[in-house]
Amino acid sequence: MRYFLFVFSILLFASCAQLSSFQTGKTLGKGNNMITVGALGYGIKGEPGSVIEGDRAIFPHVELMSQFGVTERLDLGLKFSSSANLQAHGKYQFSGNLDSKFAAALGGGLSYQFTGVNEGITLLRTHLPVYLSYHLQEKQAIYATPRFVYQFVSDDDNSYFLGSSLGFSNRFSDNFTGFLEGSFYYPRTENVMSENTFLYQFGIGAGWNF
Repeated sequence: MRYFLFVFSILLFASCAQLSSFQTGKTLGKGNNMITVGALGYGIKGEPGSVIEGDRAIFPHVELMSQFGVTERLDLGLKFSSSANLQAHGKYQFSGNLDSKFAAALGGGLSYQFTGVNEGITLLRTHLPVYLSYHLQEKQAIYATPRFVYQFVSDDDNSYFLGSSLGFSNRFSDNFTGFLEGSFYYPRTENVMSENTFLYQFGIGAGWNF
């Protein structure tokens, strides 16, 4: 039973795909907005001796994210996913500006997921990402988003995930930005030996600036 709950918890967490970033370290700037659609695949791999051994199938996922430039250095946003997940988040840029080569920002978020299996289960997650990016030129950038996520499950052991997204963005025009991204995370669950298990995801994103 504990094995089933652990696998179920991992699948729920991964399916929310809130491990994705599709953002650089730069904020949008006051009054600017962006809507991003992402299509991803994620999987789980367990090394010998872990709770999950071997590879699990690649699962598809779609998400929609909106960002709003509140000030020159502060963005607020919402993210919806195909797994009935809703997240509210923010990002504050503390290094660089809209024209700099390097940019860094601190983020924070809170998400809720409807499990669809048991209405008595409450599943909440807090996100603490750091957005880092180096802008090769005005329209292209490589970025990394190290992230710590803590997951609360009302009727089971809590867990946390630590890892990072790595990606490339290209602004094709004033209104359209494309993303390529991959992520790698290690899950840890209270009272469960999961040290040799990890999850990964990869995908593409398209952002509309306005």
